[in-house]
Amino acid sequence: PSAVQSVTKKPNMNLITKLTIASSIAASAAVAQTAPEAPVSTAGLLGQRHVSAGFGYIDVNHSRVDAFATGITGNLPVSANVDLSVSYAHSWLESMSSVTEDTVSAGATVFFADQGLKPFAGAAVGYTWNDFDNGALWTVEAGVEYALGARSALTVSAGYGDLFDGDNEGSFSATVGANTWLNEGWGLTADVTLVEGGDLGVSAGVAFRF
Repeated sequence: PSAVQSVTKKPNMNLITKLTIASSIAASAAVAQTAPEAPVSTAGLLGQRHVSAGFGYIDVNHSRVDAFATGITGNLPVSANVDLSVSYAHSWLESMSSVTEDTVSAGATVFFADQGLKPFAGAAVGYTWNDFDNGALWTVEAGVEYALGARSALTVSAGYGDLFDGDNEGSFSATVGANTWLNEGWGLTADVTLVEGGDLGVSAGVAFRF
């Protein structure tokens, strides 16, 4: 089999599911939501309004394949505790720029603020396509964000993603991320994601809040 087929029986769709999890976490880690009227901690990403871009790398376990993903996300607050977001992600395999996947998605996140601690849960649905296949997908995520001061925060979360067609096994993931605000507008983020099966992803992003 090819390098891609050595990853999974349905390589492209399974890979994009994993990439979507990692890159969406990268994007969401670089893009936060806001309720401007809520006078809670602004050190982290939750409770902020952002547009951002992120880049991610995945070391695909049990193969010689490395994957990359980049994405952009925009979020719109609809209440003090609920945010809506839309995202686009593009992924590809190392040395195989013709093997690519694209994903668009929309999601919602609910969070609650207790001083510097913000537990949250979110869900998203989307559509992914490549030269070989396409399909609708869904992801869920839950975690907590903890302020480390006036400008920085740490986030720990767990997620799961799958396709709606029922033919693909989904993937669990766990993420540890951090962010810091350089000023009132610009911020930096970084995170590490472990995907079920041993895939390891790292990502970084830049965010602009307004």
